[in-house]
Amino acid sequence: MKIFQIVLKTLIYIVSAMIGQWVALISRQIHTWGNDCERVHHVVTRLP
Repeated sequence: MKIFQIVLKTLIYIVSAMIGQWVALISRQIHTWGNDCERVHHVVTRLP
């Protein structure tokens, strides 16, 4: 039973770490897309 608890805690730790990495990656990607959209918007607004 003790081993099962250790395995469960390890799995939860790994899963939470993976989710954290995914969230960081996705938020960074969204931030990059936001910057690209702003850049495109600046270029478009400068056009005559």
